[in-house]
Amino acid sequence: MAKLLESLGVTITKDLSTSTWIIQASNITPGDLDTDLCRQIRASILLAGPMTARYHGIKLPPPGGDVIGRRRVDTHILALEKLGATFVYEDYFDFSTDGLVGADLLLDEASVTATENTIMAAVLAKGTTHIRNAASEPHIQELCHLLNILGADIKNIGSNTLVIDGVKELGGGEFTVGPDYLEVISFVGAAVVTHGEIRIKDAEKFVENKL
Repeated sequence: MAKLLESLGVTITKDLSTSTWIIQASNITPGDLDTDLCRQIRASILLAGPMTARYHGIKLPPPGGDVIGRRRVDTHILALEKLGATFVYEDYFDFSTDGLVGADLLLDEASVTATENTIMAAVLAKGTTHIRNAASEPHIQELCHLLNILGADIKNIGSNTLVIDGVKELGGGEFTVGPDYLEVISFVGAAVVTHGEIRIKDAEKFVENKL
């Protein structure tokens, strides 16, 4: 994902000693994305929402990544179309718009990535967007809190109905990624089945600091 962002002109500086990334995305140059890179990661589809909102479109090679059965992207497409984007498929996903406008959306599935794409598009759409049947996993909540720090206006975070009032632009900010809830519960499960005792540090940081 970092390589894909850098190919668009994003500057990423990594401080490995503090596990910190400094990301500067003020001067993006929309262009053709590397097909091989997009095929390596499922999350390349997440460029559709923000690029359509910010630069009125994107030509995105079909995403690849993990193969765990049928994984359709209809929900992404339908949501962006509802917000005012036009979609055409010609060996790549072609999204375009004259400007996104808020809408009342009912996602046909509570897809994590489709919810994220819709959120990132809606924060810069004109007017208010309601996202119903939204996914509400902790990393969805973290995305919402990050965007609010950057200047977005997202309400009902943590619920399955998000209300987003669009803003004209986002700015910079600082954010600490919370713990992986799947890793936390995996350690909890390991302690239970082995009748062991463990201490999981910072497991509640997300709850304490973000909600």
